Amino acid sequence: MNWRRKRMSRDDLARLRENFTTYHRVMRNDPWLALFSRTAPGDETPTVYMYGPNVAMLERYSPGDGWEDSETPGGPGLELLVGNPDVWERLQVARA
Repeated sequence: MNWRRKRMSRDDLARLRENFTTYHRVMRNDPWLALFSRTAPGDETPTVYMYGPNVAMLERYSPGDGWEDSETPGGPGLELLVGNPDVWERLQVARA
């Protein structure tokens, strides 16, 4: 499994979050599934990060192209949108 990232509008992120939440439930709250976002100060377009089994399927249902491999996110402004609370430690994501 790889980290994937993409910049997207807040409206597109809201739709992806709904789909990811449904997928997380269908996967019985898989502890390896996570959706994070970060918006840099002064920037209105969040960067979205996702990790987990079969996230490529979710990429196909997200608007537009542009998903790319990513390093593990971390640091200031990172927010867990969907995932179990212990996913920070499980995936070794640094909190600010």
